[in-house]
Amino acid sequence: MILMKVKIVSKVPEIHTTPLSKILIDDVHSSIEFDDVSEKRWKISFKTIQAWRITTADCFDTQKVLTDEAFSDGIYHKYILEFENSDWIQKLKEILEKTDKEATFLDNTHHYILLLGDDIVEVVAWDNYKLECLDD
Repeated sequence: MILMKVKIVSKVPEIHTTPLSKILIDDVHSSIEFDDVSEKRWKISFKTIQAWRITTADCFDTQKVLTDEAFSDGIYHKYILEFENSDWIQKLKEILEKTDKEATFLDNTHHYILLLGDDIVEVVAWDNYKLECLDD
C-alpha cells in the first residue's frame, strides 16, 4: 500500500481561521467561497467533479493534513491542500471498475482538501478548477 501524502496546492490564498464559507453544489456551478487571513473573499470553482465530502472538524483526522511546510513561524497556516496517492480516489476507481472496466476519467482526478473552520471539504476533481479573488 502506498501512503497518502499531503501537499500545498498554493500558498495564496491563506484561508482564514473563521472563513465564513459558502458551498454551492449543483449541476452547472459547483464552488466554495471563503475568506483569507486578510478578510478578502475567494472563490474556487470546480468544473469536472467526481465526488464531494464534507465532514465536521470533530470527526476528521487532522493529523493527516499537517505538513511541516504549513508550520511557518510556529503557527499552522491553512491553504488549499491535495492528497497524493489518495485512498478515496483508489476506492472510487475500484467501484468504477466494477461498473465500467473501460472508464479512465478517474485517472485525471485530484483529491483536494479545504479546512474551513468547523467543516473539512474534500473534492475529487480534475485540475481544471478556477481560483479567483472576489474583492479585486
